[in-house]
Amino acid sequence: MRTNYDTLMELLRTRHSCRDFAPRPLEADTLKALAAAFHQTPQAGGERHLACAFLTDPLML
Repeated sequence: MRTNYDTLMELLRTRHSCRDFAPRPLEADTLKALAAAFHQTPQAGGERHLACAFLTDPLML
């Protein structure tokens, strides 16, 4: 049985930086899931001073 710890460690071991992105945009549901995950991350002192923005206009990239 795989634990949350095992899953986390596997993700940390296999993570990599991506510098070559696909030209297609992410779907709205994916952006919503990313924003929800971002807001669940721990912050210093338990305070929420960070904001999350997704650029969808190619001219702004």
